Amino acid sequence: MQLRHGNPAARVAALYVAAAGLYVLVSYPLLALLVSAPDVLVLGRAALGVVFVAATAALLYLERKRSDRRSRYLTSIVDSAQAAILGATTDGTITSWNRGAEELYGYTAAEVCGRSATILHPPECARDLSYILDRVRTGAPIRGYETLRLRKDGSRIPITLIVSPIRDAGGNVVGLSSIAHDISERKRAEKALQMAEVGQLASGLVHEIRNPLNAMRMQIAVIQDSLETPGDDDLRLARSQLERLEGEVLRVQKLANNFLAYGRPARDKPEHIDLPALLASVADFVRPEFARVGATISLETAPLAVVMDRDKLRQILVNIAENARQAMPAGGALTVTCDRAPGEEVRLRLRDSGCGIDADRLPHIFDAFVSTKDEGTGLGLAIVKKTVETAGGSVTAESRPGEGTTIEILLPAAGPASSTETAPATAAEEGSP
Repeated sequence: MQLRHGNPAARVAALYVAAAGLYVLVSYPLLALLVSAPDVLVLGRAALGVVFVAATAALLYLERKRSDRRSRYLTSIVDSAQAAILGATTDGTITSWNRGAEELYGYTAAEVCGRSATILHPPECARDLSYILDRVRTGAPIRGYETLRLRKDGSRIPITLIVSPIRDAGGNVVGLSSIAHDISERKRAEKALQMAEVGQLASGLVHEIRNPLNAMRMQIAVIQDSLETPGDDDLRLARSQLERLEGEVLRVQKLANNFLAYGRPARDKPEHIDLPALLASVADFVRPEFARVGATISLETAPLAVVMDRDKLRQILVNIAENARQAMPAGGALTVTCDRAPGEEVRLRLRDSGCGIDADRLPHIFDAFVSTKDEGTGLGLAIVKKTVETAGGSVTAESRPGEGTTIEILLPAAGPASSTETAPATAAEEGSP
């Protein structure tokens, strides 16, 4: 919030004009009366000069008191704010410190003013200050930056930062203001949700693994029986059971890999992605498998781009395309479109002409361990949803039995490749408490 109270310099100039006008209005009639008495005229002019100076001084005094009251009012607003607000120079020297900062960090203003802001940065966030100062010197603000800060007692506290450049009358950046909010409660709530999700995932994982493990146990028993008095038929049976056993092992391996991808995804490596080129690459990759079942894949793309992890975006597109192929065992068509959605978003649509999804199952297809296929792991679309939301987007599905399914993905649009920036990695971003 920015408070505006007019231009003090303009008000002072107006006061001078008003005083001069008063001087003129009073002096001319008096001078006309006194023009016949030269001695009295001199005294009159001197008296009017004194009145002018006194009036100007009084007006300036009143303006100074008004400015002081306004300054104290603004200071009280900043000082009483619950957020930690501090000011600093462009080299990181702290110049101001409110009560919220005292409560959050444990230092008094006297202890920190004049010192470098590095005293608030734990070793794992040492690059924060240089990143912030570099951005501020260019006049660019920082909003919603999550990181860790070091309190006076040595404990670490998660915060979210808003940093704004401070400019002088000439528009030059001379410092910065920083507003920090404690997000410890939010982090604890997120941790509790994560633990609940881990419990749910573990329960689902155990349930999913039981089936292939039971099948593997039965196949091993058959192999053991067939090898007691091995004949040609027994050996053929053992060989076929070993092949099935290998299939169950691969199924468990896939389930474990998907579980890790969902529960503990790899760190993102965002980059500027040309969507038409990526979509063409994905289409070329899956087209041979589509051709095997008599299905086709077509693209309708616009020259748009996003910033996210290329490998993850490619993988979720391959996953959705694979689901579409499996929904069209007797052939069909998958149409992939890319266009601009209302607002600053890119819209990807993958529409197949497959068997569709029942209305009662559709709302749950993005939930973990929910699959519309007999041999599915139930994590593919859950990973899609989590990956897209981590990138700041959203994903939805529309489907009707016998008419096909449409998966729609909305992602923030990217600007030119040269304008993308990546903040330094912090412990808070890596999930530290």
